[in-house]
Amino acid sequence: MLALDKQLAKKIGEHYILALEGKGKPIYAITSNYLKCKPCIFPDRPDKLLSREDWLKYIKKYRLSNTDVRKLRSTWTLGEPSFESNNPRAQFAFSEIEELLLKRMRANYAPNRGDIFPWIAQSNDNNSPANIFLVGNTSCGKTHFLNKLLTTVNKQGENYATGRPIVAFVMNPEDSSLAPARKLHRKRWLDIDLDKISGGIPISMIEPGSLVIFDDTLEMSSSDPRKRTIYALLNQLVTRGRHKKGKKGNARRGIEVVVISHLGSMRELANIRNAAKYWVLFPNCSRIQSIHMLRSRLHYTKRQTEQLLDRAGDSRFLVFRTHVPQMLISSNHVEIIQ
Repeated sequence: MLALDKQLAKKIGEHYILALEGKGKPIYAITSNYLKCKPCIFPDRPDKLLSREDWLKYIKKYRLSNTDVRKLRSTWTLGEPSFESNNPRAQFAFSEIEELLLKRMRANYAPNRGDIFPWIAQSNDNNSPANIFLVGNTSCGKTHFLNKLLTTVNKQGENYATGRPIVAFVMNPEDSSLAPARKLHRKRWLDIDLDKISGGIPISMIEPGSLVIFDDTLEMSSSDPRKRTIYALLNQLVTRGRHKKGKKGNARRGIEVVVISHLGSMRELANIRNAAKYWVLFPNCSRIQSIHMLRSRLHYTKRQTEQLLDRAGDSRFLVFRTHVPQMLISSNHVEIIQ
């Protein structure tokens, strides 16, 4: 269940911060003891949580008249405390729709102000590595997104990258896209120039607890020996990296990776697709690829895909938390996928 109040979230059960709104206002995910609780967030218009398909379903099931439907809609639109009708079918429909709305209110938050951004929870232990897979065409904002992720900090000036080694494999070390992140983490940041790579890179060369970034380094020619080197290292990191833990702070999370790619469906990327806790898509400038990833890799139907993209609205990014509980985060909304 979602919540905006820390004390309320703490009172209900286990919780963590999954996103920030505006100037750092936390959005919490409650993961225990919430099933019988009232929603923590009440939208101004609960009826907007109902789709056209929902209404058609209940109209058909309960044989509702136009008058019944208008009365039901106005109940939630006007915030009426109760629903009264002489039609028993309409009363049954109200009870069932009310239960559906309560369920969706627990799982949805959509202020539609365009200022929500995901937050990777800090942890000293990491049984579920926060590997991140960013997929989109050129100039979609992949590196910009990563830069913001690495530079967005809490009141203590920290985030999940603070205090751990950061190793960045880049095609162009002079690229300024990650300059703010480099500056913030300068004491622990190391750029690896691919032009200077010769031979293999064993996982033992990566410092335990590192955050390893692969920024557009996976689309090299198949004949380029560096491609085999990079893929071999990446596969080692996503299969064994979480066991390579540092001694303190975020480094105790083990090695985690961030992979930026233009072509998310490549066969060679199967391991990172499976290991990534977060997929980041960019539907506004890379819609065809986003739809392909959703349908072929996350197995959403055509209709489900359209609904997900519609709910994201004009958000530049779309973040899927692939581990249970699955979640969807855009700049306009957060939802737990049920």
